[in-house]
Amino acid sequence: MKRFLHWDEMRRPVTTLADQGVVSVANFVTVLLYARTLDPGEFGLVALLLTILLAVTAVQTAIVGQVHNLLGARREGEPLASLTGHLLLVQGVFLAAVTLPALAIGSALWTLGGWGAARFTVETAILLAPWLFQDTVRRFLYTKRIMGAVLLNDGVTYGLQIAGAIALAAGLLPRTFDAAQGIYFAGSLAGSVLGAVQLYRIGFRVERSSLRDDLRSAWGIARYLAGGEILAIVGRNATSWMLAGTLGLPALGAYRAVSHFANALNPISIATGLYLPALASSRWSPERADEYRGWFLRLTARLVAGLGLFVLLLGLAAEPLVALAYGPRYNAFPVVLVLEITLAARLLMFLHDTLFHGIVGAGADRSLLVDRVIQLVVLAVAGFPLVTGWGVVGAATWHLLSAVVVSTYAAWSFAKLGRGTRPVTVSDPDVLGFGAEGIVLADPGGLTVRKRFTHPERGPGRARREFGILQRLAAASDRAPVGVRAPRPVAFLAGEHTVVMERCPGTPLDEYLNTRRPKPEAVRRIAERLDAGITHVVETLGEPYHDFCPQNVLWDEGAGSVTVLDLGNDRITTDEGLPDEPFTVSMGCFLGTTVYTAARPGRVGRWGDVHRNAQLFRAIVGSLRARGHRMPTRDLLRMAWSRYLEMGLNGSWTRWAWYLTVGLVVASVAVAWSARPPFSKRVPE
Repeated sequence: MKRFLHWDEMRRPVTTLADQGVVSVANFVTVLLYARTLDPGEFGLVALLLTILLAVTAVQTAIVGQVHNLLGARREGEPLASLTGHLLLVQGVFLAAVTLPALAIGSALWTLGGWGAARFTVETAILLAPWLFQDTVRRFLYTKRIMGAVLLNDGVTYGLQIAGAIALAAGLLPRTFDAAQGIYFAGSLAGSVLGAVQLYRIGFRVERSSLRDDLRSAWGIARYLAGGEILAIVGRNATSWMLAGTLGLPALGAYRAVSHFANALNPISIATGLYLPALASSRWSPERADEYRGWFLRLTARLVAGLGLFVLLLGLAAEPLVALAYGPRYNAFPVVLVLEITLAARLLMFLHDTLFHGIVGAGADRSLLVDRVIQLVVLAVAGFPLVTGWGVVGAATWHLLSAVVVSTYAAWSFAKLGRGTRPVTVSDPDVLGFGAEGIVLADPGGLTVRKRFTHPERGPGRARREFGILQRLAAASDRAPVGVRAPRPVAFLAGEHTVVMERCPGTPLDEYLNTRRPKPEAVRRIAERLDAGITHVVETLGEPYHDFCPQNVLWDEGAGSVTVLDLGNDRITTDEGLPDEPFTVSMGCFLGTTVYTAARPGRVGRWGDVHRNAQLFRAIVGSLRARGHRMPTRDLLRMAWSRYLEMGLNGSWTRWAWYLTVGLVVASVAVAWSARPPFSKRVPE
């Protein structure tokens, strides 16, 4: 028990399920007691409060909690502590952005004489602070996998809420909305205080040097998550606002009270949401999409069948269940029919959510945005007429109609997985090499590259040679410097002349530099890793690394590691022959590819990108020279121009026309900027 409740890392699924069970049971029991005890109008206020709290929490989770889960999963020590501190700043800004306007609105309502609405608004704004902070700490602990601490925090928070709800139902507290709101505040405050202690134990800090990079990374993830979540919030809660606005709080209270029984399905829904995406991701392969779809559909059928039996039993017992829980309190509304429709809708939405776990696991998460838009379209077309015409039955009917439509779309999207993957001919030599046909695929574990050689004479020889290079790199990976990784050869199919490299982590270096725009300190850190990587590869191969270019260097920001790929382009030759120093060939190729990228039509004028590449180039060359490698500037520039001409003049006459005129001018400026003296003295700090 001591180990279970202390700080040890708890990785077993049973702990996570236990925590989700505590949260789900607490919410179910608390809301049930309020619905059973409070007047319908008072409970309508509770339902309205929960709608607001859960909506704001969902948005915060998208921009803080899930970002921490995704970015922090691959960090340890100080990088994780700084990410935690930076996201705490984001959480504080978000809290201020939500509460300050609410307090201003409450003050305005008070001035205008709307005392009830003003009081509700101000008290809700005050409650948001501990409520949101407790949820933030909970998400941070999930990243660290300290599940015992998560369970302890949720046990305190939701245990107090259950105790308060029982006291209210027993008459020990006033049976009013204010008492219920105070119970939520007390539980959240206790969880926040404990969470502050837990947060101090796991560590957090603010580093000015990495703050901008972390915020940029967070925004790159959060903007899509938050956008989809906001659309989902509108779809989930629109009927509640319609009921409150058209039929009043008693109708909202009746609807939420009876539909609350469907929340008994939440533990299963939450459990599948926690484990199915990761499980599906580990099984997904575009080449075996049919097998994946069959496996996941069989799993889905078993889950839906088991939950369907439970839903059927609830539906058959709907009338006595409502009577036992609420008595005649909500007899003015057709609550039994509402419950039956809601149960059918929840079962269909479980099917929808399960299919989307399989879709997200396969990397097709863009369908989520379309799914949210479809829900809003159904809401716009049918929501208001159904609610105003049929009341609480109309609200339940809209959820059922929406579940039918989005479940159909989920089934259609799932059936399409893997069906559009076809080999494509790639002629750009800095991607796959001239004359190679291949598929470039992304998987959750990193970059997957498949090459299929099509030259009948050169294909087998090139494939075997390239596979031999990869084998040598893989064999040397054990003695690679810290933070340097080599690609692992997976298979060589002699009949198809195919080499497979997979699960190489990171982002292509040119993409990272051009999109993330790191600061000079970050560029110097990358240069140190890259220096170690290029040295390791050249020493392992015993020959120049001809294919050293930014597209073939993967930078993993979270792990601070570099992966150097060899995609087997033709070895460069020049009229004067290659320099004796292998590092001159490698760094000349790097500079040539860099200036070629700068001269491409879509990148002309992006001198900030040229500056970062130049800084990286100068730092690596300076470090190599400081260690005694003879790298004459003339030979570096000669290799760079050979690389530039090889890439720029390989194609149609329009490419020739560009890269020998405008592109040549741009490349000349880029070379002059990169190779300006005294780069021989620049060493990574």
